[in-house]
Amino acid sequence: MSESDSVEETRDSLVTETTSAEAEHTPPLVAPALLRSSPHAPGWIRRRARNVYRRPLLVSAVGLTVFVVVLLAAVVAPLQERSAVRANLPLVRPRPDTIEILKHIAMAGSIAHRSDSTLTAARLLNARPESVADTALRTSSSSTSVLDTAVLARTHDSAVAAFTSARRWLAQARDVDRDMDTADARAKSVDAIGASVPAMLAGAAALGGVIGFAFALSLELREPRVADDDEAESIAGVPVLASIGEAPAAPVRRRRADLETPPLVDLTSDAYRLLYAQLADRSDNLPLLSIVGEDAVTTAVVAANLGAVAARQVRDVLLIDTDVERQSLSSVTRLPGTPGLVDVLAGRLDWAAAVRSVTVGRDRTLDVLPSGAFGAHEALDSMIADVSELLEHVGRRYDCVLLSAPLSRAGELGLAATVATPVVVVRIARTPVSSLGRLTGLIRDRGARSRGILMWNRGEPTSAAAQRDDRNS
Repeated sequence: MSESDSVEETRDSLVTETTSAEAEHTPPLVAPALLRSSPHAPGWIRRRARNVYRRPLLVSAVGLTVFVVVLLAAVVAPLQERSAVRANLPLVRPRPDTIEILKHIAMAGSIAHRSDSTLTAARLLNARPESVADTALRTSSSSTSVLDTAVLARTHDSAVAAFTSARRWLAQARDVDRDMDTADARAKSVDAIGASVPAMLAGAAALGGVIGFAFALSLELREPRVADDDEAESIAGVPVLASIGEAPAAPVRRRRADLETPPLVDLTSDAYRLLYAQLADRSDNLPLLSIVGEDAVTTAVVAANLGAVAARQVRDVLLIDTDVERQSLSSVTRLPGTPGLVDVLAGRLDWAAAVRSVTVGRDRTLDVLPSGAFGAHEALDSMIADVSELLEHVGRRYDCVLLSAPLSRAGELGLAATVATPVVVVRIARTPVSSLGRLTGLIRDRGARSRGILMWNRGEPTSAAAQRDDRNS
């Protein structure tokens, strides 16, 4: 045995021992996921609050609803109540002059008192001659004059009646005063109903913001969503390859080739180029890859953009849509969904006749094999052997073959997704932690290993496409 052979054997043995030692001391992939995604892990609540901050539409919608309700309860309702109370208030009238009534009472009392004294004195004088009438007749022949008490009695009765009437008027005037005081108090209480309108608006806005944030946070705590790269890596056990952030304003497309490019294909993003550079082999070809994710449209958008980057690298690219439920890749590339993969597997059509070309730039196209007729993933899974044979066949024709394989509506992963090497698409603040854990668990259970994670940190792809169409129109 030569010296070089012994050196090679020694190197191989060292590499084997090192690999086995690392495998013994490397913790399982699930352990970090359970550790970091636990509610008791450091930064867990901070990630939940960050996700709430990234969902301004939800917070705004709930806050606006609360704002309107509080505004109706705190502004409109008091105003209506104030109007109703004011409508029931008595009419404004002048207050009675009790001072004049008191003067009349004093005058009538004085007259009654004087007339009573005069009447009493007259009656005493008239009663004295009657008691000595016989003696006076016998001793003197002159007649004694008698006072007329009837006039005095009428004067006294009039004064008493005036006094009583004045007292009654006084009581009535005081009743009117009390009623008017009560009405004034009610009017003041009506004016005090509710606070000022600016204060109510500010309070309603603050309360709406607090309740909106609390509602969104409660939803986030009930179903946590992936917040950042570290959390995604800890759950999936694979590294993050790239992050698709908010794209800068794209220039207006004027060339015919650019106008024919689907609006969701981003011709200026560097993130897809970075992803392609990490996934491509030494010959700049992409091995058989499947793009998987919990959202069908986002998964299809990533597959279409990754294929577009490969096509602009002068590679023959084939995109295969395995989403037979929604035909998401066909909608993203603006192609008819039928005929397609299902028809090819059923033998109704040759695969070359089902493939359609899509323009992705000047003199650059990629081929797309639609999913075919709407159906269920179970039907496609039953033909997985034919799918593998088809992939092997087209792999000899194309440099890059990509599968768009999102989760089904029931949350299941089709078998076609693990025939190729999967790349997981995770939407920040939208992909549930449980969905990512279940997806990566299905991949591991089928003996496959994901190449990595692509973080989607943009808005919904459909709204982005609509905005781009508006700019180009």
